[in-house]
Amino acid sequence: MDNKHNIIISNFVNYYLDIMDILKSQCEVVIYGAGENGSKVEKYVKVHGSKVIAFCDSDEKKQGMILGGIEIISPQQAMMLDKPIFIASTWYVEIMTYLKDLGASRVFNLSFIGVAKQPMTKHIEGHIIALYQRLEDIESKKVLCSLLEFLTDSSINALEQSLYEQYLHPSLTCYDGLKMIDGGACRGETLTTFSHVLDERTEIVMFEPEQDNFEFLKNMLLTKSCNSKIQLVPKGLWSDSTTLRFASATQSGAHYNCSIVNEGDINIDVLGLDDFCNDSQFEPNFIKMDIEGAEVEALKASVSVIQQYRPELAICLYHDLDDLWLIPEFIESQDKNYKFTLGHHSDAWFETVLYCF
Repeated sequence: MDNKHNIIISNFVNYYLDIMDILKSQCEVVIYGAGENGSKVEKYVKVHGSKVIAFCDSDEKKQGMILGGIEIISPQQAMMLDKPIFIASTWYVEIMTYLKDLGASRVFNLSFIGVAKQPMTKHIEGHIIALYQRLEDIESKKVLCSLLEFLTDSSINALEQSLYEQYLHPSLTCYDGLKMIDGGACRGETLTTFSHVLDERTEIVMFEPEQDNFEFLKNMLLTKSCNSKIQLVPKGLWSDSTTLRFASATQSGAHYNCSIVNEGDINIDVLGLDDFCNDSQFEPNFIKMDIEGAEVEALKASVSVIQQYRPELAICLYHDLDDLWLIPEFIESQDKNYKFTLGHHSDAWFETVLYCF
């Protein structure tokens, strides 16, 4: 590991552990961001033993309202409380600068760092270093370190994007005779991405549980001229076949931000890939997953597919912080011969993808 990357990883680990120490001190904190991400961070804070005494938001229409039994206050009121402030917003760079200009000294970004599937761990450094060492090429190591630096340094305004288009990693070979599982088809963006390789040999199974998105896909395929075999499945991917609560586009506010959550406004059917591929006799050579944090659960029900067909993989890592290591560790436990690379396809913290081939 070169010295620059070593410093970046150390800084990230120290930042992460500082947050963990605050959370475990059972202190009172304020969350900046009175939205969905703020609610997630509030629950995460509570799991670690601390208490959120107020939400904070610059939107005057929200100030004075109640979110989850907690009052929403102004930034100026938050400063008067003199408590640690955890930012839970996509716009955390601007918010961090704004709060520091107001005089805040204890401000931390939990927009991504604090939202994870598991409680924070003191062993974070081991996970990060293991991932770094497992990555196949220097460009992937740069992607990882750039992401870690971006999450902890508010002076960095944008992330550098990978030179290739998302899901079109130059080392993948599946595009010739593509047989694809599209987990999280949304509105068919991958059909556009793969348009240059679609031919009569192509088979794609598109999983999309959100009703509006699914209807959009159906209408799009009716008007699209394509020789490929495309199947739409109105279900989500999960670790088994069941029904789960789901935040639809109506609740989430965006057709691309729908997810499996207990507080969801609708029910959806979900299934496991092993059962689907066995029942349909589908033999994928490529699996793409962008399923809003359900990737780990979906991979648990893809073990037979991975071991039997060894498809190339493109799995999103950005929905929860510990996806960054949980997903690679799980895939490695199923097939140690996969080569791992990372791509980043946005100037913000989202759209980081693990490519396995």
